[in-house]
Amino acid sequence: MRGLYTHVSQTMRTELTGALQSRWEEVLRARAAIAPHSPVPLLDQLLAPYQTPAEPLAVPGGRRQPELKLISQIPPTHEKSPMAAIR
Repeated sequence: MRGLYTHVSQTMRTELTGALQSRWEEVLRARAAIAPHSPVPLLDQLLAPYQTPAEPLAVPGGRRQPELKLISQIPPTHEKSPMAAIR
């Protein structure tokens, strides 16, 4: 009975490889939906085919351009500005 199930056919290997490849691509697609870039260069390369065209392209070396972060939309000269209290 033990020897009956030890043989793995080429068809079984092909089916398993195809199923694993499908799962791998599904996971990369899901990861790209969360964040299309990664600070890890290898992962960033793997995510590249799943990035939408609207996404900014990574610069060479796998690093993204730093995003500008605005602290306040209120101009510093406005009386309700957080900076007005400092002056």
